[in-house]
Formats: sequence, C-alpha cells, structure tokens
Amino acid sequence: MEKQTLKSIGAIAAGFFLTLILTIGLDILLESTGIFTSTKEQQIQGLNTPWFYIIAISYRVIFTIIGGYITAKLAPTKPMKHVLILGIIGTVLALIGNIVGQYIPQTKNALPLWFAIALVVTALPSVWIGGRLATKNIISSSTIL
Repeated sequence: MEKQTLKSIGAIAAGFFLTLILTIGLDILLESTGIFTSTKEQQIQGLNTPWFYIIAISYRVIFTIIGGYITAKLAPTKPMKHVLILGIIGTVLALIGNIVGQYIPQTKNALPLWFAIALVVTALPSVWIGGRLATKNIISSSTIL
C-alpha cells in the first residue's frame, strides 16, 4: 500500500478512535461517579432526565469536533476530504447502531428516538467544524473542499 494512502487511513482512524475513546471514557466516568445511572439501569429504566441527554449530546458533539480537528491536522493532503470521509463513516455507523439498537430488547428502551436521531444528525456537521477549525490557516475561506 502506498505511504500516502496509509497516512490518509491513519488520519481518519485517529480522528475516529479518539472520538470513540473520549466518548466511552466520559460515559464510564459519569456512570462510575453516579452522575449518570449505570448502563444496566439505563437499559431497564431508560434515562428519564432530559439533562442527561443534553449533556451526552453536548460532549459527543465536542469530541466529534476534536476528532475532525485531529483528522484534518494529520491528513497528508486535502484535509477537508479526509474530514468528510470521517463524517460519513461516523454518520453511517451511528445510523446502523441506532437501527440495530431498536431490535435489541435490552437497548430498545434505553434511549429515546430523538436522542438517537440527534447523534446521527450532529455527526457530520460536528466533524466538519473540527476540520474547518484545523484548516482555517491552511486554506482560504473561499475554499469549500
């Protein structure tokens, strides 16, 4: 495989896994400190407090912006193209995860539908913002890709 291709894959993977690790890490921290109910309790009762969802969406958006930023910074060329690929991957995986989650009895009632939709809808714009923040000094403001 060509060195440039490996760097491209690495840039996208770095943004993806950083976002994933930060999100799961904060989920675990919030559950272990009692701020959020445990995953098991969420599966049984769901998260019945709207502020849980607002906090969860907020930090997911922030971490996705960071993932887009990292991807753009690590991209060997065309950083926004790499960011777009990451955004598409994230959107598709969020969509698949939410569809599959509706068919698993333990997770079906854990999250409301609007939360699942919000995760899908915010994935691409969030990663795009991160990419634009990373490239604002690299490309002119008139360039879209």
